Amino acid sequence: MVKEEIAAGLRNALARGEPLERAMRSFVNAGYNPQEVQQAAYEISNNGEVGVTGRMQAYQTQTGEETPEPSAFIEQETTRKFPWKFVVILLIFIVLLAIAGILMFFII
Repeated sequence: MVKEEIAAGLRNALARGEPLERAMRSFVNAGYNPQEVQQAAYEISNNGEVGVTGRMQAYQTQTGEETPEPSAFIEQETTRKFPWKFVVILLIFIVLLAIAGILMFFII
């Protein structure tokens, strides 16, 4: 019974375009048994409901429009860039403070 609820929730998340991994994580974070979540996800993936084609079918049934290109459903990896500008500005500020401190030490 619980596994059916999880499977229904995972299908719902997939229909909204959520990645399966994120949907699984949400169920585990909500307190569901991780093994039951994995079993439900496994059953869904074996039924062919996961992946690009599953998302395309869900989009088409949800909107009634023609399905866009498959690339629109492939999840783009978001990588965070290292904040180099912030680090450089911070280093310049620290160097300026050090120079000001040295100058103040010799002047006073």
